[in-house]
Amino acid sequence: MPIFQNKSQQYHRKTWRNVLNSIELSVQKLECEIKAASKTTRGYYDKWCEPTEDIIDELNIALITLGEPYWDNLDDSNKIEQLKSRIDNLYLDYYHTYCRVGSA
Repeated sequence: MPIFQNKSQQYHRKTWRNVLNSIELSVQKLECEIKAASKTTRGYYDKWCEPTEDIIDELNIALITLGEPYWDNLDDSNKIEQLKSRIDNLYLDYYHTYCRVGSA
């Protein structure tokens, strides 16, 4: 493999993993936010509700757009599947928090 092609692929992998790690960090922060919101009063929740749902949607879109790596690394594929599951759980947690706090 030519040196340029090898370096280009290494850069692509590094960049791809940086994006994936950023999505993961955002999911972690949002998990904490939803947990905290479930313990608050309606006044705070009203200001929080719509932006949070938008963020969950954007994270889901970002993860889908990122797609599976072409280099077929099982760890990377597993991380994507794990994040998809966590985002699904974010939707569920958000919905349950909305039903409990938002409609009170």
